[in-house]
Amino acid sequence: MKSLLKIINVLASFGIAYLIGVASLSAGEAPQLASQVKAGSLPPLNERLPEVPLILPVVDEIGKYGGTLRRAFLGPGDHNNYTRAVYDALVRYAPDGSQIVPHIAAGWESNSNFTEWIIRLRPGAKWSDGQPFTADDILFWYRDMLLNKELMPGGVNWMKNEDGSLASVEKMTDFLVKWTFKQPNTAFLLNMANLDGADKSISNLVFVPAHYLKQFHPKYTSKSKLDKKIKAAGFDTWTQLFAVEALPHLSGHRPGMAGWVPNGTTVSDKVFTIKRNPYFVGVDSKGNQLPYIDAIRFTFYADKEALNLAAVAGEIDFQGRHINMSSYPVLKE
Repeated sequence: MKSLLKIINVLASFGIAYLIGVASLSAGEAPQLASQVKAGSLPPLNERLPEVPLILPVVDEIGKYGGTLRRAFLGPGDHNNYTRAVYDALVRYAPDGSQIVPHIAAGWESNSNFTEWIIRLRPGAKWSDGQPFTADDILFWYRDMLLNKELMPGGVNWMKNEDGSLASVEKMTDFLVKWTFKQPNTAFLLNMANLDGADKSISNLVFVPAHYLKQFHPKYTSKSKLDKKIKAAGFDTWTQLFAVEALPHLSGHRPGMAGWVPNGTTVSDKVFTIKRNPYFVGVDSKGNQLPYIDAIRFTFYADKEALNLAAVAGEIDFQGRHINMSSYPVLKE
């Protein structure tokens, strides 16, 4: 890892404090990843992290690598159970909710009247499959998704000008993207913080892995190849297929930017597992790549009663969603 890391308004994982400064850090990584590096199946850590990683200070002490976190969910409709563990927006709220701070992106700037906003990405950042994360992944969302009337006929409200037209998005460099609105938009960062790369609908995205999704888009794939993919997946149209493949928890194979990413399973399975992203942009205050936990396993339960019984039986490690507070005395025991 680079010996000198610039720390820019950094938000901690799961709502820990943020800071600004410069730190010299030593690199560390999960043993299972170190083994892959030694075997030659994974690049070394300094090639997997961006030039300026996201520093996530710990609460009490530096953690230890390993383990699977057990959670429970109620099926495909229980999407928020998943996103609470993998929130990966470009920017996000500070722990106390008082301001917006950088996350996957390194920072931003605006003009004096807030009609133009520039998002700065992290050079060297990569998707979970090792492909570069650049401005092209935002431009693909804008040109090939948002402006595609078949895929998103209604657009998205946060991108609309007062006259109903859509704001423009421009690639300035590989790591600088500019939004231009016809009127001041002081809510831009607030909206951006709510756009998670693992969200429940393509309407809630603002960046996607263009290199992966092009195979499901008619602009980049021949009709014959796309028709075969549509038929094999059991859909009638390319838009149906694309809407599934664009979301990690529905696709099961789509690369992501979060700390954990799906690895073959989806929310339609009885057990949905997300595993450590070897290219995650975040490190702790000592330079150890995050996350510490190897995987998160979501086990399906038919209803909240069954889920709470599982919690009482000690089958769930860490969860607030769907847990009845009336069960607290028993859970505490």
